Formats: sequence, structure tokens, C-alpha cells
Amino acid sequence: MAYDFDRVIERRHTESSKWRKYGEDVVPLWVADMDFASPESVVGALRERVEHGVFGYGYNLERSPLHDLFADRLQKLYGWRVEPDAVVLIPGVIPGFNVACRALTAAGDGVLLKVPLYPPLLRVPGNVGITMDAADLARSASGRYEIDFDALERAITPRTRAVGVTWVHSATGMRLPVRQIADVIKEANQKRDEADRVLLVVDGVHGLGAAEEPVADACFLLPHRSPHRCGCWSAASARGSRWALGSSSAGFHIGEGS
Repeated sequence: MAYDFDRVIERRHTESSKWRKYGEDVVPLWVADMDFASPESVVGALRERVEHGVFGYGYNLERSPLHDLFADRLQKLYGWRVEPDAVVLIPGVIPGFNVACRALTAAGDGVLLKVPLYPPLLRVPGNVGITMDAADLARSASGRYEIDFDALERAITPRTRAVGVTWVHSATGMRLPVRQIADVIKEANQKRDEADRVLLVVDGVHGLGAAEEPVADACFLLPHRSPHRCGCWSAASARGSRWALGSSSAGFHIGEGS
């Protein structure tokens, strides 16, 4: 199906937050809210549902066909077999990031974040009640951001329980090398008891999109039978940051075990 990305859609004087945030002389080029029309398949499905005219209670959000569909997709894309009952629908990936850190950490633990970072993720440690440590992204001679893996290794301390990253780094425009970050954490875990392992928590907001390196392959460092595994994906942002479904990041949270 062909899409017209050259079509200009006027959003000034609408409810659009980005167009209302600045003066008339500013063009807000937000990656998280692009001015592209959603695909006709999505618009058509919404239109069909609205034209039905009756809006009663829908599927049980604890168990619906969407749970089965998502579990099936994980199996086909990543070979990760997840029971549909382990899938939890959440309002967005950011709440999922908070849920993951709350479930996987305890008082006195620390979470290591790569900065600069998407501001809502910087609020996660305070929300959860743990300590935030920061590892700055490095700047190359050309001015491009990159990962200093030696500095990352040094930043992991005995209190570090989680390393939080965004797969697509909206603050700098780079796609983080999650696989290599995972390798650093894996090496650090060789010196730790299983109960004290450092966990990699990834905002995989674009994780359902097409990429040579599926984010799921890099995220799950624990053995397949580990009692603590979780992941967060967004269906809305998988094809161009919220373009597929509009400005929304409704997501999925998967938790296995306790």
C-alpha cells in the first residue's frame, strides 16, 4: 500500500499540543508526533466502529483476542513463547517502564540511566522510590553521540539493579546499540549472584517495527526459565513513532513468573 508523506495537513488551531505550545514562528518537528495521516486501514476500522453507534462495554481487558494475537506475534518474530495470560495491556510504554522498575527493584536499589534521556523516564526513579545514577552519552569529534562502553561498565555499582535505556533515543536521534549494552551487563552479572543480577529495562517503543536487530533479541539476558522476565512494546509507534495509530503509545507489558 502506498502512502503520501508529502501531503501537508494543517494542524494549527486544532487540539494539537505541539502546535499550541509555541509561537507562530516555531515549527515543532516532534519525532513523537509527526504530521502524517494515519493509514486508511486504521482510519477505516475506527470509522466502521463509530458508525455502528453503540458504545457498550468491550472486550475484557484482562483477556481478549488481542492477547492471543500479541503472543502469537512474539512467537513468530522472536521465537519467544509467552502465554497470552502473561500479557497485560497498559496505556503506554512509559507506564510499562515504571511497572518494570517497580517490580524488579527494591528500596536501596539503583537504576542506571543513559543521559540525555526522554524526560518522563528521568522521573521513574522518584516514582518508584529508588536511586538514579547517570551515565552520560559520549560525544565524538564529529559531534555525534555514542556509547562509551568502558564508562558504562564503570558506572555499574553494587547497588545497580537495573539499567534503563530507550531503544530509539529521541533525545539524540540515535538507535542505541542495545545488543552491546546487554553484553556489558551480561559480563557484570558474571560476578553477581542470580538474586543480585543487573537487569536491562528497555523502552522498546519501536520494537514491533522492522529492524535488522529485533529489540527482543537483545533485551532478555536472563535464562529462558528465569522467574523474572518482562518487556514493553508499543503497537502505536512501531512504524514511525505514533504514525500508525496517531499520537498514542498504547502498549503491552509481558511479565512471566513472580
